[in-house]
Amino acid sequence: MPKRKGALLIGVCSYLVFMWTATVHAQSLQLTNPSGLNPGDAALSFPGVENTKFSGSYVMSGGGNTVTVTESGATFVRRDQGSGWIGNFAAGTHLLYSDGFDYASGTGPLIIRFDKPVSEVGLTAQADHFGSQRFDFTAFHDSTSLGSYFVAGIGTPNGDDSASFLGVVATGGNFITSIEITAHDRFGETHDYALGAFTFRTVPEPGTWALLGSLGTAGVGFLLRRRLRK
Repeated sequence: MPKRKGALLIGVCSYLVFMWTATVHAQSLQLTNPSGLNPGDAALSFPGVENTKFSGSYVMSGGGNTVTVTESGATFVRRDQGSGWIGNFAAGTHLLYSDGFDYASGTGPLIIRFDKPVSEVGLTAQADHFGSQRFDFTAFHDSTSLGSYFVAGIGTPNGDDSASFLGVVATGGNFITSIEITAHDRFGETHDYALGAFTFRTVPEPGTWALLGSLGTAGVGFLLRRRLRK
């Protein structure tokens, strides 16, 4: 009996810690730290020459997917932490800046669209002004919301990889096709911030699942044959 009580207590404590560190919806789960992402996720670094401008949209490919970042009326600028951007991303991080300071502000929200569905997404973000900031984000499967979340953080010039982390994983058999983001800095500006350290996991197409399944069956058969020969 004492062992059962101990196991029950550990289980309850683990659940409470989990609920305290993450927000849960029926269709998705917020990730509060990059360590919650799958180690095999694809990582894209916003390629391009620093200070290049992109009007309204930015497109990059990798990890078996094409990712498009858009914001109506916005001008995106490629920046690097430590040169074109002095903030709290990791040194040298390639960034995409939704520049609402030098150019007309977008009318938001910023939308990240995936050409193929993904199962999880993680990225870092920082507002242009130092101090308190908040990022609201919603994961979508087509036009259906899978859950809305927020992250509150502090912007600094320290270059110490402490930028706010926005992460979400789809649950219950759902997939993510887009993420919508809105920022709020201490001056109330909502369209002047940078994104960095972008990772995601593309969902295999049905044909790929079938191929993996056939390989798995063949592998099991091979192991059984080896065992019988012994």
